[in-house]
This record gives sequence, structure tokens and C-alpha cells, in this order.
Amino acid sequence: MPVLGVIGVAGTLFALGLGWSVLSLERARVNEDFEASAREHGAALETGWSEQFHAVDTLATVFITSEEVTREEFGRASERILARHPSIRALEWVPRVPAAQRQAFVEDARRDIPGYAIVDRAPDGGLRPVGHRHVYYPIHYVEPLESNREALGFDPAGNDARNEALQRSARTGTLAVSEATPLVQDDPRQTALLVFSPVYAHSAPTATTDQRVEALEGLAEGVFMVDALIADSLSATESHGIALNVFAMDDGTRKAIGAYRPDGAPLPWYTGGMPEERTWEWSVGGRMFRAVVSPVGLPYAYDLRAPLAVFLLALLLTGSVVGVIGLLMQRERRMRVVAELRQDQLQHQATHDSLTGLVNRGAFELRLEGALESAVREGVVYSLCYMDLDEFKLVNDIHGHQAGDDLIRQIVGRLTTHMREGDVFSRLGGDELGVLLSDCSAEEGRRIAQNLQAVINEYRFQYEDQTVAVGVSIGVTEINAQTTSVGTALGQADAACNIAKEQGRNRVHVFRTGDSVSDQFRSQMLWAAELRQALDENRLELLGQRIVPTREDDGEDMLEVLVRMRDRNGELVAPGVFIPAAERYNLMSSVDRWVIDRALQAKDAMGARQSVWCINLSGHSLGEDGLFEHISELLSTHRVSPREICFEITETAVVRSLSRAERFVGQLRRIGCLVALDDFGSGMSSFTYLKHLPVDFLKIDGAFVRNIQNSRMDRAMVHAIQQIANELGIRTIAEYVETATAQNEVRTLGVHYVQGYYLGRPEPLETLRSRQYGVVPPATGQ
Repeated sequence: MPVLGVIGVAGTLFALGLGWSVLSLERARVNEDFEASAREHGAALETGWSEQFHAVDTLATVFITSEEVTREEFGRASERILARHPSIRALEWVPRVPAAQRQAFVEDARRDIPGYAIVDRAPDGGLRPVGHRHVYYPIHYVEPLESNREALGFDPAGNDARNEALQRSARTGTLAVSEATPLVQDDPRQTALLVFSPVYAHSAPTATTDQRVEALEGLAEGVFMVDALIADSLSATESHGIALNVFAMDDGTRKAIGAYRPDGAPLPWYTGGMPEERTWEWSVGGRMFRAVVSPVGLPYAYDLRAPLAVFLLALLLTGSVVGVIGLLMQRERRMRVVAELRQDQLQHQATHDSLTGLVNRGAFELRLEGALESAVREGVVYSLCYMDLDEFKLVNDIHGHQAGDDLIRQIVGRLTTHMREGDVFSRLGGDELGVLLSDCSAEEGRRIAQNLQAVINEYRFQYEDQTVAVGVSIGVTEINAQTTSVGTALGQADAACNIAKEQGRNRVHVFRTGDSVSDQFRSQMLWAAELRQALDENRLELLGQRIVPTREDDGEDMLEVLVRMRDRNGELVAPGVFIPAAERYNLMSSVDRWVIDRALQAKDAMGARQSVWCINLSGHSLGEDGLFEHISELLSTHRVSPREICFEITETAVVRSLSRAERFVGQLRRIGCLVALDDFGSGMSSFTYLKHLPVDFLKIDGAFVRNIQNSRMDRAMVHAIQQIANELGIRTIAEYVETATAQNEVRTLGVHYVQGYYLGRPEPLETLRSRQYGVVPPATGQ
């Protein structure tokens, strides 16, 4: 009897557990289906609203492409749009009417619409004539006319919500959506979304906000009833069992503006519970919206039939249940062991580098925090070493990432054997390693760092049939009671490491507050901060320097675009001051993007067609992800032909990654851009790069040109470069032409273009604009 009781209890418990498992599967299935459906509905709303709102842009093009649009033309255009978008309540034309033109505008409108007046809504909900304003925005055309006649003459700018969207569209030149607002042609309790698209005067400049406001002729307006908008967007979506509530997310609060709730039958008896609601957010026309998707019926109710059937069947198979329970318990034990092993593995992965097995940066910083606490509490002194392998990038670029990984592993393996007990060795990322030396002063840390440097210098990396010598730059800083934070310690060690690299690499430098090298480094840090602020405050300026053909048949003048910075006092700062800081602190990509954008914008504004402008690209930007697409988009935005832009890259930029440079140059030339190799001849592999880079110009390094009239060696170098260029069909540019003699020398050698102070100093682009670039006379003298 006790055995049967145990079996019965066990069978019942098993049946309950099995039924619950089936129910969990059912819940997971329904939750997954509902999650997918919620995403589908949210995406349908986002896509549908965007497509329907952009119908207003289509209406705006009618006014943009025509000098004058009659009421009949407006009606025909609106009819086509309304046929495709039945959710649109009304399409309207809202002209901009200055106060001085109000009377004439109203009289003209009354010829077609007797009794036409400019009105807005009174506090009691009725309509009243609009008082004096500087500018009016009355609805002049509206379709369908019969159901929206009351809207004629209504000025949407009289309401803050409508006026905000109207003004935002006018200022930005883009589609703008208003807050939910009552309509003049309906019960004021009904609300809709108003969508505005600006129309500017033909040929008027619209580059700035003030220009757009001044050029505004009016706005195309669409009136969308939210419930109809929701239903139309979901028309192609299976919405059975789904309800939606749509909210406007203005100022961090949500406001209900519409809903969709299909008719549904009561839930069957065998269902119980439904998934939690889901949300979907999207932005359109400068507004953020949120859809809350809720299940309200089949197929998103949990079906209890299968769990009940399993439970009843399990009760009938009580004897089998005991055996199944034993198997499940055994399986559970195995899973627990696996989970514990997996947990240990995950914990190790979270704190250790997968390539080397060393503690990772996060775990290392925790050890640094402990060292800082010990230094403050107990007076213990530590040394922090920051190590950067000097040849790692070269190995990576030449042999590939697998070789780089092998190099890191082998270096770490050698250094590990020289670590003291209690020291913490970490891979901080890439080719950067860190060592925390306990109970160690800065001088002792220097000695240990030099020993580690010697270990690496003795090592030779073997890969395939090549041998590579490896160096290391090490920065050392002391952690003591005066160290303020982990970030400070890492920053000092990193700074010392950078100083070691700048002093020739493969050496050790100890950070000390107050020494001249550290002060110089700190100065660059300050210039980097100043440059960041200058970028934010738009304090960079563009200058241009002429590039002149040596012969009439070589082509027209070109222009090199140069960048300068204004400090906070308005003084001009030369690039030699802030560019090194930009390169050290990874700001060159931002500077390059700023220069490209402003240069193309200026070229478009100046109308300097057919002339080629040369823009410099740094090594940090060359091949940067997304830069090519950014350049293509800016060329289109500013209406500049790619054949009018030449991008200059230096040999030092190419040597960073020849493969990426080759790919990037190929992309630029495929769309029609020109490419120049700058400072040509300054490196040891100049001619080698010509085998891989299909460039259009070679800019001969100015070191060979400045004193060419007095140096046979310089003249021979320029002659050799010109001969190679002629063989390859590449045009040449001589830089630093500062005298008439130098100009004659390079012309005699066949150089195609010259550039330098003799031809003209760099000038602000605004000055060149006033001279109408292309007819600037050459300068005389240096």
C-alpha cells in the first residue's frame, strides 16, 4: 500500500509537471508568434505612416515644378494622391502671405470663393477673423472641397501645435508632423495629424535657415485622421486577435491619439491567459510615436487542451511515470553539472582574454582599483607598465591577422615566464599589454620594464619563410597614495608609452609630472580638447591655394583646400599646431569629414564648375568604414561632379595599409573622383606604390623643389619622378615653388603644374568667392 501511495503521488506530481511543461511550450509558441506579429504590425505602421506622409512631398513637387498652380491643377494632382491614399482627410495648399499683402490676397481669393476670409479658432470653438500678424498662412486650396469647405481661409499658425510643425518644416526644408490637433472642418473633439512640406521660391538659395525662411512661398499640407491612418497601414497585415493603441511621445510623455480594435468572438473555454503587450516606437516628420500591441483573442490565447490531455494520460500511466521521473532526475543532474561547468567557463571568459588567456582589461582595471585602495590605506607603492608592440601592425598588414595572433601568443608566452609572483599580466586590447607590479617603485618598475623589453628584443618571430624582429615601447607610472583614480594611472602610463614611441620606439619612459616631455604631451592633450571644442563650435576655416599649369595646354587652374583653426580669442592657428594633436587623439577623421563637407558646400555655392579642387585625406581616414559612402552622399547633396574633386593622400597614409588604400582609391576613381599621391618621393617605397595605386597626379615633395636651382641631386630626383610619371600617363605637381627660377626649372623638366608662394599664398575661400575663382591674377614675388 505505501508503495502504491508513493507511486500514485509520484504519478500525480509527474503528471502535473509534464502538463506544466507542455503548457510552457504552448506559452512559448504563442509568445513567439505574438512577438513576431507585434513586430510586423509595428513595422507596418512605421512604413505605412512614412509612405502616406510622404504623399505630401509629392503634392509639394507640383508647386516646386510649376511657376503657378491653379485651383484646377491642384485638384487634379490631389485627386491622384487621394486615390492612392484613402486615409488622407484633406490635402491643402497654405501660402505664405505677409501682412502687407493680406488685403490683396483676400480680394483675389474672393473672386473664386465668395466670402473668403483669413480666420482661426476662437476660445469657444468657433471661427473668428485673424488679428494683425506679420505673416499669415491661410488655407487657399483644399481637396476634397465639399467636405472640407470650412477649412478655406483657416490659418493653422494660430495654434501653437500646428504653428510649431509649420515653422519647423519651413526652417529645415523637410517634412514635419504636428501634434494631434482638432480640425476646423469637424467636431473640435476629433483630432488629426497635420503634415507639412515646404515650397520655396524658384532659384532662391536655401542653404541656411534664414535663406529658407526668406524663400518660403508656402507649404503643402496633408490632414490625416489617425484611426484611418492606422487602419490603412494595417490593411495588408493579418490583424486577427490583435489590438493597437497609438501614442504620441512628446516631451517624454505619451498621449493617446488613435487605436485599432477588430471585432472578435468570445474566447473558447479551453483557453487561459495571453502574452503581455509589446511596444514599437518610430520617428517620422520630427515626431516620435509608440504603438502598444495587445492580444485580444485567438490565435494569441494559450490553448490548455494539450496540457490537460497530457495530465490525464499521465495519471493513467502511473507506473511508467516513476521510471520517467527517474530518467528526468538523472538528466537534471547531468544538466546541473554541465551548467556549473558552463558557468565556470563563462566566468573565466568574462575576465580573461580568449587569445592569450591573460586577464582582460575589465578584470585588470578591477585589480588596479584594489591596488589604489591598498596604496591609500596601507601606503603600498605599485608600478604600472603599459606596453605597445612596435611591429605588430606591420605583421598584421603583411601576413594577416592569423600571423598577428600568433605573434601576440608567442610574446605573451615568453613574458609570462619573467613575471614575479603576485604581478598581474593583462592584455588590454590589440597589441597593448599591461603589467601591475606590486610593492614596486617607479625606478624599480623601470628596471623590470627594461628586462621585459630585452626579452622581446631577443625574440625573433618566425612566420612561413620570414623572420621579423619585434620591439616594444613601454610606459611606466607609479601608483601611490597621491594617485587620484584608475583612469589617471592608465592615462599616465599610456602617455608615457606614447612618449616612448615618439622618442624612437623600442624604449622605456617613466611618467613624471613636471618634466618637459610630459608637459609637451599635456600640451597636445590641451590642443586636442581645444580642437574638439572648435569642431563643436564650427571654428575651423577653409583656405585655398592655387595650383597653376606650367603650359596652356596642360589644363585650367586647380585649387588645394587647406584647413586652419580659430582659437577662442579669434586668432588663426596653423595646422602644424593642432594637426599632431588630432592625429594622436584620433580626431583626424572628424576634421577630414568637416573639411570635405564644407569644401563641397563652398564649391557648390561659389559655382566654381569645371575647376578641380584638391582635398587632403589623412591616414586615419583612408579606408575608414563608411567614408566612401559619406563622400558619395555629399557629392550628390552639394551637386558637385566627382571629376571636379581630387583627393590627396600621402605616402605615410598609404604605408598604414596598402591594401585598404588600394581598395579606397579604386572606389573613388570608379565614381569619377581624381586621386593625387602627395609628398611623392619622401618615402623609401614611393615608386612601389605606383604599381598598386591608380592615381591621376603625383605631387612632388617640396623638399626636392624648394632649392632645385642650386641642387643637382634635387633636380635629378624631380627629373626621375617626371620620367616615371610620363611613362605611366600621370600628371605631376611641384610643391613649394617660391621663386621664378624654381618655376622655370620644373617647367623645363616637364612638370605639368606648380604650387607655392610664388604663385599665391593660401587665401580664405570667402576671398576667392568674391574674386570669382578662375580669374585670380597670379601673385608677384614670394
